Amino acid sequence: MKVISFYNIQRMRQNIKQLFRSVENKTEFIELLSKEFNRKPASIRNNWFSAFYSIPQEHEARVVELLQRTIAAQIQKPVEA
Repeated sequence: MKVISFYNIQRMRQNIKQLFRSVENKTEFIELLSKEFNRKPASIRNNWFSAFYSIPQEHEARVVELLQRTIAAQIQKPVEA
């Protein structure tokens, strides 16, 4: 069993908060998480991305990965004039 320190948990949550702020289409991202984790979008929005960012610890690493990929795709998207 992997033990994660309180400091690392706080750091992970802070990282998720910062990355989530950078996501342009939050609704689309929440839909992606909904499919990935087989949860209702409203549940993810209200429980995972509310004021407390209560993402289950076992899903945090995957959420960070999906956030990073989403932001990278936004950056790669050509700007329309």
